[in-house]
Amino acid sequence: MFQSPSFVGGFDADEVEFCFSYFVENRTEFWFQFTLDQAKSISKGESVKLSGLKSE
Repeated sequence: MFQSPSFVGGFDADEVEFCFSYFVENRTEFWFQFTLDQAKSISKGESVKLSGLKSE
């Protein structure tokens, strides 16, 4: 698991993906996740587009 002032999450074995919450300045929360293959691309510095969903 990973936690910083803006990000909380980590690898989820049920989803078999990395799942994170991102909090903007007003504490609005967005969720995003990415696969192991996308994680490999990110680690290589390749461009990967991630989309977040606003939590309600």
